[in-house]
Amino acid sequence: MNVAEWKEVIGLIVMAIVMVLVPYVLKPYLSLAKVRAERAWFDFSKEQPKLAVYLTAFARTAVVAAEQAGLKKDAFDKKDYAMTAVQAWLRHEGYASIDPLLIDAAIEQAVMEVFNPDYLGWVADKVVE
Repeated sequence: MNVAEWKEVIGLIVMAIVMVLVPYVLKPYLSLAKVRAERAWFDFSKEQPKLAVYLTAFARTAVVAAEQAGLKKDAFDKKDYAMTAVQAWLRHEGYASIDPLLIDAAIEQAVMEVFNPDYLGWVADKVVE
């Protein structure tokens, strides 16, 4: 084998190792991000309960509308559609200053409720146990 072939083999080995290790390295950071997002939503819903209910309801409506709009099968297009719809509604209602991460969390929650209700029930059962 010449040097170029060895470099290619070593590159493939390094890439395989990185692909195996990345999930383990990122898991603690993702867990921390989830905890922070849940805490932010809890604080928001405690400070502004009426708005939290409205945001949750409109996020659910926007998610269903994005699914029925005939968009490409790309989940990012649907999420962008839902995000734009929720932000427009909030601006219309005078709530333009809501953190986009809270809107994003409401949309993700709505997606789980609409398309994976059994998963949410399973999680709730585990939390109660």
